[in-house]
Amino acid sequence: MTGQPATTKALGTGHNQDSAGQKAPFLVTAGGTGGHLFPAVALGMALIKRGHAVGLVTDRRGKAFSAMIEGDFADTPTYRIDAASPSGNLFNKVTGAISLMRGFFQAKKLMRSVRPRAVIGFGGYASVPSCMAARHAGVPVILHEQNAVMGRANRLVAQRAKMIFTSFPKTAGLQPQCQSQFVGNPVRAPFLQAAAQAYPPITESGILRLLVVGGSQGARIFADILPGAIAKLPAALQQRLHITQQTREEDMERCQAAYDALSIKADLSPFIGAMAQQMAQAHLLICRCGASTLSEVTAVGRPAILVPYPYAMDNHQEANAQALASAEGGWLMVQKGWEKEASEIFTVEALAEKLFSLLSNPEKLGQAAVASQQFAQINAADQMAKTLESLFSEA
Repeated sequence: MTGQPATTKALGTGHNQDSAGQKAPFLVTAGGTGGHLFPAVALGMALIKRGHAVGLVTDRRGKAFSAMIEGDFADTPTYRIDAASPSGNLFNKVTGAISLMRGFFQAKKLMRSVRPRAVIGFGGYASVPSCMAARHAGVPVILHEQNAVMGRANRLVAQRAKMIFTSFPKTAGLQPQCQSQFVGNPVRAPFLQAAAQAYPPITESGILRLLVVGGSQGARIFADILPGAIAKLPAALQQRLHITQQTREEDMERCQAAYDALSIKADLSPFIGAMAQQMAQAHLLICRCGASTLSEVTAVGRPAILVPYPYAMDNHQEANAQALASAEGGWLMVQKGWEKEASEIFTVEALAEKLFSLLSNPEKLGQAAVASQQFAQINAADQMAKTLESLFSEA
């Protein structure tokens, strides 16, 4: 196993208590992407604030997000195990299965050395070996499902989980015999702090701030569609726009040139820093619909045009988006969909019409902002921490 922490002093050596009398730790485990890691870190922070020892188990991809983990959690022991998705072609299935098996034996060794109080899995294939090793060692397993459709990694271990926390009131694929609790999706502290900022007022000739969030891949479709849609807006409306857009490196030059030709102020970058503050300042977002993105958008309480990634596993992003759209906190536009009306498909023409109708109607945007924040479950991490304390009060 690689990535051993510099110190394991915070981790107990006994199943219930360490040699100093401290209760054994909670281990949170998640695949190495922000969508899985950030909610796990948010719960870890809530547990640490309540005086509990915590450790993180992830895969090697998690290193890319280590710089974004701040505060008390930055010093939390982190363990990295092997994991990969056993899907795709035959080679990927075989190598993925081998990787998961290696991860299982690494996680078994970790269970013996750390002897955790419980393992809380947040999905992603790195969580599978950890959860299975925990059950093999007699350690209770808790799951959190971020999406409106149960993820495949969580489905693999759901039957053996003591409790499943969900982010949405209804979660497709969740078996009725599983004990579950709707809590929402934990979000990081900056987004909770931004939740206190009121929706920015819109004046008749004032700036309209548009934030475009493309997810980890930068969403090339936004670079393809948005400049053309903006070009179709009335000139007076164009000149009020200030666009902040997450853009792939290879798309930045052409996208910037398109905005420059329209004399539109646009800040383009593959990575948007201070995302919580950017959301707080925005009047409208255009975004992908991963669970973490939507939980952050709704925590801050901003309206959004929702464009699900069409190749997401089990089409879970569209299910996420539909839940928020049904609550009137955003507007669903699919990237492709033969069964949809033309106005619901993310094309240059349809987006131009949608932007004009929304940006010309401040009252509608304000109402959606209220609905967005009402949809949020901003106390998800604290609620999970309280439930864990209740479940393991005698541990």
